[in-house]
Amino acid sequence: SSLEQNIAHLKTELMHVQSEKETNAERSSVELEREHDQNLLLTSKVEKLQVEIGTLQEDVNKRDVMKEEVDINLREVQAKYRAYKDETKEEIKKLENKITSVVKLERDKILEETMLSKSIIQELGEEAEMSRKSADNAVSSVTKLEQEINDM
Repeated sequence: SSLEQNIAHLKTELMHVQSEKETNAERSSVELEREHDQNLLLTSKVEKLQVEIGTLQEDVNKRDVMKEEVDINLREVQAKYRAYKDETKEEIKKLENKITSVVKLERDKILEETMLSKSIIQELGEEAEMSRKSADNAVSSVTKLEQEINDM
């Protein structure tokens, strides 16, 4: 009887252990499935991130190319500006020289005309002086004649 009780007890314990083993196996299976699902989800997220990284890298590369193009254009514009600035300076110098030349010519012309005018004024002054002397002589002659007439 004791042996039968022991056997019954061991059978119960065996059933309990088997039940626990099955429960653990089921739990392990569920956990494995859950981990597998999580791994699939993470793998999907990693793939999406890799695609995004690839897209971003392409954008960075395109921006680098665009930046290089902008840098090249900027250097070209700066070179053109310097050349234009130099040409403009040269043109301004030429214009200043022309203006200076024209001003000198005009000044010389005015100086010449002034000298000519002074010469004419001097000649007119001399002629006026001669005319005054002639008039004085004429008045003097008339006065002498009047005196002679009066003396007669």
